[in-house]
Amino acid sequence: MKTEKKSRSFNFLIELLISCLFFALASILCVQLFVKGKERGELAQAISTAALEAQSVAEQLRSYQGEELANWLGCSWQQEKCVLSFDAAWQLNEDEAYRLEIEPGLLENVVSDWQQRSFTVTVTRIRDQRILVSLKTTSLWEEQP
Repeated sequence: MKTEKKSRSFNFLIELLISCLFFALASILCVQLFVKGKERGELAQAISTAALEAQSVAEQLRSYQGEELANWLGCSWQQEKCVLSFDAAWQLNEDEAYRLEIEPGLLENVVSDWQQRSFTVTVTRIRDQRILVSLKTTSLWEEQP
């Protein structure tokens, strides 16, 4: 009878241990899913905000009429690109979390006194060098005599 009691309690302990392991594994998987979900949410928010910033700059560039970009947009020149730096809260700041780069294309004479310049606006997340948004826009203006 004692052996039967020991056997039952041993089986119960093994069953309890297996149940605990199962729930531990399930909780690890759930935590991983929550972490991935949080990362995807942050990436989606960053892409959305980057798209708004890039679109705003692209709209400003459409009204560009040949002025010096650094003076006109308040950006700094780095490697033939006009650069705006944003912090993690998307405020213009030197603490770079995001970088918006404006790359001017070739200046072209379209018709007689009209000039055209294309621009590429790219927003990059500095942490992993991931390009969040890239837009192309063109400005057309009449050359002043």
